Amino acid sequence: MMFKTRFQFIWLILVIGMVSLFSACGEKDPRSSDDIFQERVNLPALYFTGKTHRRVEAPGSKGTHVDEKTGEICWPAFACQNPNCPGKGKDGGPFLFSVVDPAVFIEPDGTMGYDQSKMSTDKTLGFCPKCLKIRDLKTESKEALQRYVNWVGPHVLPETAKRMKELDEEGKRRSEQKE
Repeated sequence: MMFKTRFQFIWLILVIGMVSLFSACGEKDPRSSDDIFQERVNLPALYFTGKTHRRVEAPGSKGTHVDEKTGEICWPAFACQNPNCPGKGKDGGPFLFSVVDPAVFIEPDGTMGYDQSKMSTDKTLGFCPKCLKIRDLKTESKEALQRYVNWVGPHVLPETAKRMKELDEEGKRRSEQKE
């Protein structure tokens, strides 16, 4: 009789284990679109400090901010995708730079301030500084100007681009499951 009871006990433990295993392997509830959005905006982004041009990685949601280590303003990194950019890296990668707004400064309390009187009137602000050296802005056509505009955009870190793709797929699966 005792053997039969042990056998039943072991069998019960095995059944409970199997049920637990299969339920753990089941599909979990998808994350909400808010959760996916929050992760997306907090993915790492590249910034450059304004004076020393030090590379800083911080959440993309931080935007322009003061670097805790140097006390400098960190500006978002931009990339020039011009195939003939003279600043192109040896590895063929895009030239990375930041656009510094001279009207932004650091207040004595460490926060950022804005002095409208120092606002830039430079019409080339935001263009690739390396490409500007080879361009003739006086004779440049509107089409050529538009190409240079299109070649510059925010730099996305490779790991951030990879994770964004995964989040896009997760969001797509989430929306398909709701239908």
